[in-house]
This record gives sequence, C-alpha cells and structure tokens, in this order.
Amino acid sequence: MNKVYTRRRTDAGNEPESAVRCSNTEKSLHDQRNPSFVLAQPKLPLVSSHMKFLLVTILATTLASCTGLYNSNRPTTPLLHHANEINGSIGGNGYGFEAQAAYALTNHIGLIGALNIMPAQTGTDFQPAFSGNLFELGAGYFDSSGEIGHIEAYGTLGYGTSSGNIPGNDLFGFVVQAGPGYAQTPYGYNRFVDGKFFRQTLQGNMGIEGKMGAIGIGLRESLVDMFQWHQLDQATMAGNSDIEIRGSKVGVFAEPLFFARVGYRWIKLYIEYWLTLPVTRYSDTWTSANASLGLSFDF
Repeated sequence: MNKVYTRRRTDAGNEPESAVRCSNTEKSLHDQRNPSFVLAQPKLPLVSSHMKFLLVTILATTLASCTGLYNSNRPTTPLLHHANEINGSIGGNGYGFEAQAAYALTNHIGLIGALNIMPAQTGTDFQPAFSGNLFELGAGYFDSSGEIGHIEAYGTLGYGTSSGNIPGNDLFGFVVQAGPGYAQTPYGYNRFVDGKFFRQTLQGNMGIEGKMGAIGIGLRESLVDMFQWHQLDQATMAGNSDIEIRGSKVGVFAEPLFFARVGYRWIKLYIEYWLTLPVTRYSDTWTSANASLGLSFDF
C-alpha cells in the first residue's frame, strides 16, 4: 500500500532572528593643569568607520543565515567597460566557495560563467544541513553612461545538484501524512532530500564605478526546474514506516541585490547582499537571505 504525505508551514515566526547592534563612543582628554583646555581624541575617517560597520554586518548576516535545498549563488555583477576586458572574483560565505568570470567579447557583448560549491554540512537537532554544487554559463549586453555609470543585462543557463537532511524536530513545522485522515508530527521522522535541477536566469544591473570602488543594485529572475527530486522520511519511532517519494518541482524566484566594491584599480574587496523571494508556490526550502564576501579583479 502506497503512503503519501502533505506538509505545510505552521508558524513562520519560529525562524530565528539575529541582529547586530553597533555603537560608537567618543572620549575627551582633559589637561590636568588647565581644565578649560580640552584635547579632543582624533577621529577615524568616516569611510573607515563605515567600512568596519559593513564588514561586521556582512559577517553577522553570513553566519546567521540558513541554507536550503535550492541554494542561490551570488548574482554576477562584472560592470564591464570595453572589449577584451576580463573581470573575475573569488569568495563565498560561511557555507561554501564561489568563483565567477566575465569577458567582454565586444564593446557591448559580454560572456559570463560561475561555479558555486557548498560542501556537506553537519546539522544539529534544530538546524537542517545541506550541500550542493551549481555551474552556469551566460551572455548579455553592457553599456556605459558617462565616465562611471554602467548598465548591463545577462541571461544564463545552469545545472546543479543539492541534498540535505532535515531533522524531525526542525523549525519549519512540516506535517507528514501517512495516509488519508492520519497525520504524523515531524518528531517521528528524519527527512532526507536530494535533487538535480536546471536553472534559467535573466538579470539586470546598474551601478557606478571608479578607480577606488563601485556600488550598484540589480534584479535577477530565476526559473528553477528540479527535474529529479527525491525525499525519504525515515521513521525514528516504533510503529512508523518509512515514506519515500520521487518526482519533480518547478519554482520561480525574484532576487533583488545590492553590491559594493572597495579597493584600487584592478583589485577590490567586494560585498554583496541579495534576497531569494518565491514568485510561485515552491514547497521545498530555499535560502531566503544571502551574503557574500570576497575579492574582485579587473584586467
């Protein structure tokens, strides 16, 4: 007799939140011989203070974020200028490594490629663990506005794999149904999922870039076709039976992004934030908030 299940979110408010509060204080030094004379402590440059805040925020967001069966990679933001220019970057977050490259075939046509590797993680009783890989290639159009303004649009096609383990006492509130009219709470099962997928994206960026850095925003639309999807709910309580399902899933995501680079000429430190927001109903987990930190190179 085949057994099926359904699952639903019961309390989205259970997801953990984290916040980083930063505050700065200033002190004054008083001359003992002349109390009216005050030596003010030198202030650090404003740019340095802002950079420290951004780095702390990036690291905190990276460590506090969670992963999912669909783990979105960093959107490509090369800001190409002219023919034969090459932009490359290496970096990642607390979960994996990513490398990207872009080449200006002409003064307006660019080629891009990306590789994302997320090694297997060790989960806990309260946190799922996922792993996966993604490789993609694409092409698009870029143009300049004045000396520092840039716009670009790219389309990509990628292939990826993903797998994960969601403990029975997870935070997502899944409900497993072993048959019509009978619901089993997730505390009686341990869930294993894996899949292979194709992904198509359309992305547009706009930004400004000079010798010392760059800043910009963008939007990526991603169509994820999880053409080979497998789930096993392994019973962990006496009297329960394993439930195994195979199938496919399709989801569309909107991914707004913000990026910044700071450095000099050909080498810069980059930071990038982006969100992964489901446009259509997608029943598997995904990474909703993302951050990446690394180095960007221009040749």
